[in-house]
Amino acid sequence: MRGTGRAIFNQGEPADCCYFLCDGLVKLTRVLMDGDEVILDVLSAPYVLGKGEFLQRSVQFHSAVTLCETVEIAHIKTESLLEHLKDYPSVMQMLLAHLKEQTEKVYKLLACMKLRVRERLLSVIASTSRWREIRRSLFRCRMSSSPS
Repeated sequence: MRGTGRAIFNQGEPADCCYFLCDGLVKLTRVLMDGDEVILDVLSAPYVLGKGEFLQRSVQFHSAVTLCETVEIAHIKTESLLEHLKDYPSVMQMLLAHLKEQTEKVYKLLACMKLRVRERLLSVIASTSRWREIRRSLFRCRMSSSPS
């Protein structure tokens, strides 16, 4: 996928695919009831997006937007993925481990919400084990999009 700011999927669209971020950076955003858009997370590869179908959601909870010029995304329809997971239990185990990790991250972020803004920010940055990867990916994105 080429171009910064391109939508991979949008909030409210059917959650009928699972997306795999193979390279690049993606931000997750959500438009709140008052119309404000908030950034939920910035993701670097490897990452599984659009997990709503596993959580029994029929529509996407948030939007996923590219943050650099080149982002590599693979996707598969939910029903196809579920069929393949029956044949490859080790892949299912890895996917479940990923979902567990993401659930734990959400709980940590919710706990941080009780802190003042400065401490909350520092806590989120400190707890993000992928911070170095995100910075490296951002640097690569800037380098690849700068004129030669």
